Amino acid sequence: MTSTIGVGNNPLGVGVDPATDAIYVSNTGDGTVSVIDGATNEVTSTIAVGNAPYGVGVDPATDTIYVANHGGGTVSVIDGATGAVTSTISVGRLPHSVGVDPSTDTVYVGNETDDTVSVIDGATDTVTSTIPVGNDPYGVGVDPSTRTTLRDQLPGQYRVCHRRGHGCCDVYHPRGQQPVGRGRRPSPTPSSWPTVATAPSLSSTGPQML
Repeated sequence: MTSTIGVGNNPLGVGVDPATDAIYVSNTGDGTVSVIDGATNEVTSTIAVGNAPYGVGVDPATDTIYVANHGGGTVSVIDGATGAVTSTISVGRLPHSVGVDPSTDTVYVGNETDDTVSVIDGATDTVTSTIPVGNDPYGVGVDPSTRTTLRDQLPGQYRVCHRRGHGCCDVYHPRGQQPVGRGRRPSPTPSSWPTVATAPSLSSTGPQML
């Protein structure tokens, strides 16, 4: 550890922009985001967002930050260059996590209570679809460079991990409504976390399209 940086009340989510060396920390108790200069480890600004901000997603291609406001059912959109909130997008109930695909300018938000993922077009700041997933979608990860049987047809998959009941991760295609693969934790031991199953062949099943 090289430094300890004071931020806001109840910090929870962290997002990093490698293009600008900026770190964004959501402060759940304050309804703010602390912006840290990675070169100096100093807080350069504090941005007011929505109620109980949780997950933070960063798009380094557009210098845009997306903050899931858990208590407000919204996502705050921040311009990284100015630090201004440029848009507030309504999503599902208790949004928890944010995943960003910079190759398609698409944002995925896990809505904990709704058991859904909201898909946001980063160019227009609008929700283009809402996808039902498993119980309590708690974490969203995006791999824009995934090479699978579906990758050759429609690039970029995202993974949704569920906190309640399943102990698994589902793999979704950006335009698919049903999971194309599933990984499950075989035992509760810390050394056995979910791994993603191999996706089925597109010619045999294919994703269910929206």
